[in-house]
Amino acid sequence: MEDLTVEQNRRWLANFFKAKVAEYSYHLKQIIDGCDESLQIFKNQQPQPEGLGRRVIYAFGSLSNALQTLKDSSETFLSPNITWGDVRKLRHGSFFYLSRNAATHDGNPVISAWVDGKFHVPQDIKRFHDGKVISIPAPSEDAKTFCLEFSADLSEFLIGRLESIDVAMRDLGPMYDASEIALMMQSQIVPEFAKKLVNAQLDNIRAMLANVRVDPIGGALDELRKLANYCQSASKTNQN
Repeated sequence: MEDLTVEQNRRWLANFFKAKVAEYSYHLKQIIDGCDESLQIFKNQQPQPEGLGRRVIYAFGSLSNALQTLKDSSETFLSPNITWGDVRKLRHGSFFYLSRNAATHDGNPVISAWVDGKFHVPQDIKRFHDGKVISIPAPSEDAKTFCLEFSADLSEFLIGRLESIDVAMRDLGPMYDASEIALMMQSQIVPEFAKKLVNAQLDNIRAMLANVRVDPIGGALDELRKLANYCQSASKTNQN
């Protein structure tokens, strides 16, 4: 198996999607936890610890890149594809789309203002795009609020799209088949005893995998529902 097939790629990316949703959630929680910690420290009239601002700024850059991956990787198993036009319909969707370009291509920190314990985008972002100057309006909300509102809408949107996939299309089998496992055993990092053990059981592994049914879309839906619940819960604490 030297070449990657379209079906194999689809199977891999569908299985990767759940982990990418979890990664998106991880970066979001880093932002929210940092924002909550900063506000509590401000209310307690304590000095802000060094590195807390970087934690929020860096996590937002990672969140933006995870969003790009969710959009692009889903093209292998979703039809029609998710477009930036779809993303821009969500609350703060246009800002996330445009600020991702500013963060990824220009290195703009995006969230670089701090006022009374809260993180903000300080002003409209100006950048060149296709030789023209464009302006990205800064959200009036603080970082915690606009990140939660966007993520809540994104999770509900993705849930709707994934739930629309025909059930018959969701049975993609395990991530790796027997031939792929055999290929892995050729790696220099696999110990010799493991190679011998696996290779001796390849026929049994092949027979076992033939009966395995995997629904990676269902796993991704579970992660997206967790994300939606988290956004709802964190938004309630934001109102207190």
